[in-house]
Amino acid sequence: MVRAILPTGKFAGNHVGRLTVRESGVFEMRTPKGKVSPVRHKYCKSIHRNDGYVYSFSTNVQ
Repeated sequence: MVRAILPTGKFAGNHVGRLTVRESGVFEMRTPKGKVSPVRHKYCKSIHRNDGYVYSFSTNVQ
């Protein structure tokens, strides 16, 4: 799970979701609503790492 803050472009805004890593350096982010948006690594900040627990999305995003 990561938080991405995209400053400009079609997908500008704050996004929280899971990443699919691509070799090109542009990741694919899936949000709780099922949206898919391209995100570069420099805009991503890890919220938590894979630690064996199951996490779900929350509608209360700050």
